[in-house]
Amino acid sequence: MATALDGPVGAVADFHAALARGDNAAALSLLAEDVLIYESGGTENSRAEYASHHLKSDAAFSAAVPRMLISRTHGEQGDTAWVMSVENVEGTYR
Repeated sequence: MATALDGPVGAVADFHAALARGDNAAALSLLAEDVLIYESGGTENSRAEYASHHLKSDAAFSAAVPRMLISRTHGEQGDTAWVMSVENVEGTYR
């Protein structure tokens, strides 16, 4: 899926869009095998770990509750990239 954003920031936007539409395969395809995900004070240390732990619940939550981007920073060094987002997430889930 193409977005108006390129690179790591575009991948993050595409990842969240895939989660929101419940396309777990597309979301996983955007993650490197050795991805490191920081979320709400915890970490997922690989794509496989994320897929087995939080993917399904993150997709269900993302489909039900809208998010509004507050700020985003990003950078790249060599073959490593990072994106940090602060979002406001309000709504009813379950």
